[in-house]
Amino acid sequence: MTAAWDQWPGESSKAYAAFCLYRDQGPQRSIEEASRVYHDRGSRDGTAAQSHRQRRASGQIGRWAQRWNWTARARAWDEELERVRRRKQVEAVAEMAERHAKEALMLQNKAVERLRQLRPEELKPRDALSYLVEAVKLERLARGEPTERVAEEHTFSDVKDLSDDELARIIAGGQNLPAPGSRGIAAPENGAQEPA
Repeated sequence: MTAAWDQWPGESSKAYAAFCLYRDQGPQRSIEEASRVYHDRGSRDGTAAQSHRQRRASGQIGRWAQRWNWTARARAWDEELERVRRRKQVEAVAEMAERHAKEALMLQNKAVERLRQLRPEELKPRDALSYLVEAVKLERLARGEPTERVAEEHTFSDVKDLSDDELARIIAGGQNLPAPGSRGIAAPENGAQEPA
């Protein structure tokens, strides 16, 4: 099966050459530019004045573009280039991950080799503790567990000490309700809130 961007059966070599000029312009391609380049390429007999003028698409180029469906074929070419680019990117990432894993293993082996040479009596208490903490973090990380826990503390006033206005603001803010006195909530008359 012929790919969309290859020469189609029945398509002349000239028509295909013109299509290639169009196809290879990239996403900003135009029939006019393909026509200009096609015709300038064929007229290299010293008529430089013509090549400097802005030339419109020739009738022949326009007919070829329509007959051989250049727009759809060029779009298919762009999609193919993008598919190849994505495949190469995935391959490069996989190769990088493999290389990094090998390098990490080499470093681990060197570190373990060095740790085995250490004599416990030569370690300062601070060093022993540091090794223990790092080892625990590494084990937790390797087992998919968190290495740290973060706690947040919140202090709240006693609700009994808040005024009705403060409570109304907290409720309105927490539930995205309108402020008292606007759009559906009555303004406090005697300290109480009632729906309007």
